[in-house]
Amino acid sequence: LNLIRDDYERRAIREEQFNIFSVLCKNSDEVNLHSRFISSLLNPYGSHQLSDFCLRTFLDVCGYSPQFVTNLLAPGVEVHPNEYDPSEWDEIDILIINRRTTCALFIENKIYARDSNHDEHGQIENYYQVIMDKYHIQEKNLEAIFLSPGREPSDKSIGRRYPRLREILKIIHYNDVIIGWLDKCLKAAVDKPFLRETILQYIKL
Repeated sequence: LNLIRDDYERRAIREEQFNIFSVLCKNSDEVNLHSRFISSLLNPYGSHQLSDFCLRTFLDVCGYSPQFVTNLLAPGVEVHPNEYDPSEWDEIDILIINRRTTCALFIENKIYARDSNHDEHGQIENYYQVIMDKYHIQEKNLEAIFLSPGREPSDKSIGRRYPRLREILKIIHYNDVIIGWLDKCLKAAVDKPFLRETILQYIKL
C-alpha cells in the first residue's frame, strides 16, 4: 500500500495543475462559469461544431423522450444563455426552447447559493410560471431540472401552486450525470483539440 501511495504522490507532483477555468473564475461561480459553459455546449448552433450532439446527448442521459428533441436543428430551437448572447433570460440559469414543438426545458443551477425564494412564490415555481406566461408554453410541454453538486431544492422553491412541477422536476448532480454527459461529448470532440482540452479541464474542475 505504501508503494502504491508513493506512486500516486509522484504522479500528482508531475501532473499539470493549470486550469483556465480556475484562473478566470471562482470554482463555484454558477453564472459566469458553470451555466455558461454548459449552455454553450447545449447550443446546437455554437462554435463547438458538434451540431446538436451535445444537446441530444444531454436530453438522453436526463431521460427525456424523443418527442422533446424533434427537429433540433430546424429554426426555432433556442438555448439561453449562449456565446452570442451571454445574458440570462428572466434570471433563468439555462433555458431551452423548441419553438416548432412548443416545448421548453429550464435548468436551475445551484452550487452553494441558497434558493432565491419570495413570500409570494418559490424560485423554481416562479420560473415555471414565467415560462408558461411569457413564452406561451403549455404546462404539459414544460420540463424542469435542478442541477447541483449533491443537494436538493427546498420545498419553498418548488412551491405548491403547480402539483405537476413537483412530479416532473428532475434532480441531477454534477458528479454523475454531468460528468457522464461530458465524457460522451469528449469522445465526439476527439478531432477538435481546443474543444477536447477545454472539456477535459472542465471535467477536472
